[in-house]
Amino acid sequence: MAQFRAEFEETVPVVNVYEFDETLFHQFRYKRFEEYTEEWAHFVYDHRTEPNGLTLHDYDIVFGPIANDRVGAQIARFKQGSIFFIDLNNTFRLPHRWQIEANMNIMTKGDVINYHMESASYRLGFVIQKCWLKNDALCLRASINDVLQRSVQDIRMSCGGYQLFESQLRSNHRLNISLRYTFNASKSKYKGTGAGQAERQRM
Repeated sequence: MAQFRAEFEETVPVVNVYEFDETLFHQFRYKRFEEYTEEWAHFVYDHRTEPNGLTLHDYDIVFGPIANDRVGAQIARFKQGSIFFIDLNNTFRLPHRWQIEANMNIMTKGDVINYHMESASYRLGFVIQKCWLKNDALCLRASINDVLQRSVQDIRMSCGGYQLFESQLRSNHRLNISLRYTFNASKSKYKGTGAGQAERQRM
């Protein structure tokens, strides 16, 4: 671990060694974790992710199993919150062959291994469409993406003894206009819930 940190910070690795008489524990306020437990995992994770570097306890000594990078990754998996992806797609058909669509994509906060998504990201878009001619052969379609321009996400990556922060801004705000003509357009032959009844009866 010291070698890894030294290479990352371009310095010389140093390992401090201390001797302590455990019979003196009773003279101090101390917390001792005898083994890897759920309480220990919460304790380590909460201190590693405290944004201001504050100590979240009032003990003089905390003693327990080592929490190196490999164990830290397991703690992150233990504590991680699920990320949800939500798609809301709505289509409204209006008289005179008008159609309006409202679409939203949402990614919630959460954790993936040692990455923590600190903010939700969402995009809102609208589409308006007008069709002419037989069987809607000619259609004009206009769409606007990322109306609110909220494709922003703050990410924190835990790397053991240090953390990296990144703010991602993706610009998807644009207007698209298209004109489509369908040659040999034919009306859909689907007849609703009763389609195929005559064929099934014949068989």
